[in-house]
Amino acid sequence: MGRIIGGIALSTVIVYFWGFLYWGASAIPYSSWQETADDSAAGQALLEHFPESGVYYLPANGNAPELRSALYESGPTGFVILDVDGRPEFDTSIMAMGFTLNGVVMVLFALLLHVCRAATPLYSDRLKLVSLVAAIAVLMINAGDIVWWAMPTNWEAAQIFYNFTAMTLGGSVVSYFVRPEA
Repeated sequence: MGRIIGGIALSTVIVYFWGFLYWGASAIPYSSWQETADDSAAGQALLEHFPESGVYYLPANGNAPELRSALYESGPTGFVILDVDGRPEFDTSIMAMGFTLNGVVMVLFALLLHVCRAATPLYSDRLKLVSLVAAIAVLMINAGDIVWWAMPTNWEAAQIFYNFTAMTLGGSVVSYFVRPEA
């Protein structure tokens, strides 16, 4: 049991560090983002039309069906995710929640591998399993965002790359520690 807990802890730290490199030290994931001509003016316009923190979709479902169809066709359409109160640029609580999330995912990988340990006697078998789970997750979630919500493909591709590599990296570490007993 101590070996498995150690593997979960190590994989959590490795995935967290990979996230720091990808999201914090690299510009790659942000290369698909657009910039406004004036962030202050754009922020004020957002507050004028989106008065509360939350998720908004344009055109809203509250419009009459004919108007909503016309607004879809004429554009623009899109998601707005807004926090009207703002937050620190570098919020340590987000870092702590991210670390915890990574740990929970690694615990779930450990549980999956424990349940499947008889069917995955080789490390390569366990690596295939965690890679398959990672592929299923990113296809369902990130590719689903492209299909169902018309999210930009280049943004979701950055998400797919990170999510798949993070889960596969962490899962490969957990796979080493969660194995059938000799």
